[in-house]
Amino acid sequence: MPALRRTIGLFALSAFAVVAAPTAGAQTPTVTSVIGAADGLTVALEIDPVVGDPAALTFGPEPTVTLPPTGGSVSEQVLGVDESAAFVSLTAALLRTSAEGAIGPAGFATAESTVADIALDELDSLLLGGVLAAEAITATCAADLDGVSGSTTLVGASVLGTALEAEPEPNTELTVTLPGTIAEVGVTLNRQVENPDGSLSVTALVLEIDVGEGVFTGTLQIGPATCGVVEGLTEPAEELVPAQPVPAAQVRFTG
Repeated sequence: MPALRRTIGLFALSAFAVVAAPTAGAQTPTVTSVIGAADGLTVALEIDPVVGDPAALTFGPEPTVTLPPTGGSVSEQVLGVDESAAFVSLTAALLRTSAEGAIGPAGFATAESTVADIALDELDSLLLGGVLAAEAITATCAADLDGVSGSTTLVGASVLGTALEAEPEPNTELTVTLPGTIAEVGVTLNRQVENPDGSLSVTALVLEIDVGEGVFTGTLQIGPATCGVVEGLTEPAEELVPAQPVPAAQVRFTG
């Protein structure tokens, strides 16, 4: 009987490696730290009456807050300010400052300084009456990866009886005088300053007061509110790429 030859071919199924090879992913912008701070009210007045000793009225800055670089939320407030020196009176119902921020791809920073029901009055020297009066004055600042912006809002605000604009453009300046007197007040509204670290400082109101010899001179400031973000790049993520299928070796048996 003729010999029987049998050839059996065995082919293993292709298999995929179970360990994928890592490759570097794309980096994306992110906020690595935040900048946020706010000052409330600051006043520095020198009073030199014709009769009596010189005096000073100083206040603040109060309250103040500073945001940690890693973000969070901080706020402070002062209620019922009532200060006076000689014939000058300063009152305010509320001073409030706050700042908030977060890091990461959606990171941001904000800051705000608000004064409510503020009045600076000259009581009797030249019968000026109200040097400053306002229902509310607020400086705000907001920053994220798209940029930084600021604004100022004034409600019912006036200087020497002259009404102030409710939503002034950045760095609005004017001089207010009182007819029949030598009183003069330089006013800066919505002062915005870009800082070297990229943050923005917004001061709602700055008064340069010169009511004249024998009365008082000095400054009053609300703000600034300062904010900004520090931009970086995310660490590249590892992407898992499946390995190519590897066929097993062919095995033949002959018999």
